[in-house]
Amino acid sequence: MMSVRELFARITRFERPDRTPVWDLEGVTVQAERKWCKEEDFPLGMRGGDALAFDASPWTIALGSQPPLPAFVPRTLSSDENYTITSDQYGFIVKTERKSVLSPTHYTYIGAPLKTREDWRRIRARYDPTDPRRYPPYWGEAMFEHCNNSTAPVGVGVNWGPCRGIKNGYMFGFERFMEILMEEPETLEEVFDFWADFQIRLLSPCIDKLKIDVFFFNEDGMAYKNSTLVSPATFGRVYQPYMKRVTDFLRSKGVSVIGYYTSGNLKPLIPSFLDIGINMIGPVEVAAGMDAVELRKEYGRDLLMMGNISRESVMRGKAEIEKEVMRKVPYLMEAGGYIPALDDMVMPDMRFEDVRYCVDLIRSVVP
Repeated sequence: MMSVRELFARITRFERPDRTPVWDLEGVTVQAERKWCKEEDFPLGMRGGDALAFDASPWTIALGSQPPLPAFVPRTLSSDENYTITSDQYGFIVKTERKSVLSPTHYTYIGAPLKTREDWRRIRARYDPTDPRRYPPYWGEAMFEHCNNSTAPVGVGVNWGPCRGIKNGYMFGFERFMEILMEEPETLEEVFDFWADFQIRLLSPCIDKLKIDVFFFNEDGMAYKNSTLVSPATFGRVYQPYMKRVTDFLRSKGVSVIGYYTSGNLKPLIPSFLDIGINMIGPVEVAAGMDAVELRKEYGRDLLMMGNISRESVMRGKAEIEKEVMRKVPYLMEAGGYIPALDDMVMPDMRFEDVRYCVDLIRSVVP
């Protein structure tokens, strides 16, 4: 039997694997696990991902959460029976529902730390890529040896832009980010110029020592149900030159699978991704009109995909699950370049029995 790492390599090289895997992309929420414990035959003492026995996840080394250093001091600013308002390590003011304490929590950003280019120039001094605190606490030669000998693929994920990327407006907040994008895009270009060098310098100490199977830019919020937040023309002008600097660096170091991870309808930007060397997308969200079968027919072997098994089909039960899985997985596994996974988090509106049925059905497909 192939190791999961070899399985990943063969699929991404469009070679035939010895079985069909199921990846864990978005995770199982604590709310779902608690509901399953109360209402279903869910094994106590286990996490959802372990009980479902997913083959692997692309998130081995997460370098994405990069706060300013020194970070802002997290504080509770106010609280009542409905909401708690806090400031976080990035300097955002966050309003969270008090009844929402288990993952996923319901929150809203109501204040951002940056407003102007001068604000950015002051705070970028807190983004020193050589600061050892930028890396996980287990960082070092033992970690490199462990990852290089791993039977599972090693994935590195970074956020494009400070904080959580476009979802937070790159520390400007979403509304101010949109104003900057329209009225003074040179400010954002300055941020991205810095961020490309930051990422390259952050990765440089490890990339010659670490065998990376997949690298992902995480950009939660770039797309929504019908299209992308920025047009291909804007992406080409404001994003592309700086992201290409990073992808060129990665490819010069032998990283052949470079992904872009966001929910929503990414179709308008796929040609731009391919132009700069990004050749994988996930989670390929069905509710946003993404169909991996159609994308495979359109892009052939240029595009790798992870995900695209509809969470809505799992919510509707076994008949819909079978329809969804059997329409996609046999064709896509035969065509190659595809790793099956649910396209969203496993939430409490899904039954454990149905999620397990979906996972088992995917695994039953002979590639």
